[in-house]
Amino acid sequence: MAGGSFKGPGQWRSQADGAQHGDGNVFVQLADMLRRLSDRGVDTSGLQEAIRLAKAGLNDRAAGKLRAVAAELGRQAPSYEVGLRDIADRLPRAGDEPAGKDPDIPGVEPGE
Repeated sequence: MAGGSFKGPGQWRSQADGAQHGDGNVFVQLADMLRRLSDRGVDTSGLQEAIRLAKAGLNDRAAGKLRAVAAELGRQAPSYEVGLRDIADRLPRAGDEPAGKDPDIPGVEPGE
């Protein structure tokens, strides 16, 4: 473990919380949203398509797809609707700094 010796379960919890939220990393949040919706038994095909678009760097199209998925979810899972709209608004646009480059979270770089 980088940064010294293990300090107890609280340290693991702190690191897990930080990794889960990815310091605002929208790609980590999309993966978390996908997992949560799958666990609820919700059809995630639209969300999976949005993630594929985002990974391909087509963020404007991905944001549009996320908003469409959010509108569909509004009836059955309103809190997820709000979360998806927020993520859609925060997807990087052309000229923005690249997202998903956190070296501590492998596998979240766009285009992988």
